[in-house]
Amino acid sequence: MAEEKNAKSSEEKKSSSNLKLIIIGATLVILVPIAGFFIASKFIVSSNEEEVNQEKVEDVGTIVPMPVLVVNVANTNGGRYLRAGVSFEVTDSGTASEIEKRNPQILDTLIMILTNKDIEDLVELTGKKQIRTEIKEKVNANLIAGKIKNVYFTEFVIQ
Repeated sequence: MAEEKNAKSSEEKKSSSNLKLIIIGATLVILVPIAGFFIASKFIVSSNEEEVNQEKVEDVGTIVPMPVLVVNVANTNGGRYLRAGVSFEVTDSGTASEIEKRNPQILDTLIMILTNKDIEDLVELTGKKQIRTEIKEKVNANLIAGKIKNVYFTEFVIQ
């Protein structure tokens, strides 16, 4: 009888120690990833804040808005159109005045670029970035006094 009690007692000790190990293990499995997430997010947020602060330090040049354009999308048989507002960031006021003087020429360039784009180019982010680069290169080719620093879409609606 005493042996049975000792056997039950040792089994209870083993099961309670196994239960404690399971609880500790489950707690660690849950808490370690959560703690890692919070630590990593602190570093990521602080590095993102530094990048944002560095961007704020840069001076914004003169912004020259262009009239809003409405153009047909390529390969849609006139069934779809794009309404786009474009603004240029320039480094000096001389470039801004040249853009205003060459407004018809620049609008023609914008129309020719935008009407040759398929719907896929207009919807995808990489396509929009490529369009910005193309606009910047082709408009800069028309300018003599200065250059465009950045191209911004102020409106971009596909119907």
